[in-house]
Amino acid sequence: MLDSRRAAKEAAVLDAAMQEFLAHGYAGASLDRIASRAGVSKATIHSYYQYKEVLFETLIQRLSDSRFRHTFGSLELGSDPQPPEVILQVLARHIAQDPDREFIRFMRMLVGESDRFPHHAKSFITSLSMPTVLQLTQYFQGLGFPDPEAAARLFMYAMIGFYVEQEVLHGKEVAVFDGDRLSQTLIRLLLGQEPRQD
Repeated sequence: MLDSRRAAKEAAVLDAAMQEFLAHGYAGASLDRIASRAGVSKATIHSYYQYKEVLFETLIQRLSDSRFRHTFGSLELGSDPQPPEVILQVLARHIAQDPDREFIRFMRMLVGESDRFPHHAKSFITSLSMPTVLQLTQYFQGLGFPDPEAAARLFMYAMIGFYVEQEVLHGKEVAVFDGDRLSQTLIRLLLGQEPRQD
């Protein structure tokens, strides 16, 4: 019973903290306002997370875990019987076509704060980008790529770059582009297939 009550309080704190950081940025966020939003005392927050930095890092990890699960979903890379072009297309869509507004707002805030607080940006790379590269590297290695890590990074950078331009930086309002068109061309290039003549 105590464990479930603590879990509920922690979830409330994290939800409140997310809204506070999105509204005020990392530097402007207040533990007092987070406590008020969550319906707990400031002392409770300190007992769970000690400092604002620990709370923010916990949010980065939670968001990274969620994003990683979203990217790979139920795909079992290496054992999935679907052909590589199908698997890579699914992954590309998961990376580039996720309309999660909270994630988009968090990315904007993280990029905006990265000059003053580079360690938070590095944490995001460590907790999301690196595990994603590792998973993709193992997959491309199984496909026999001579440099599987470079292939993994090329795939990931292309699709994340597209997502950042279109969603995070408002690019779809001025330079809209079809994500499937991009990913299909990328996948054909990676797999050494002839370009499709439309």
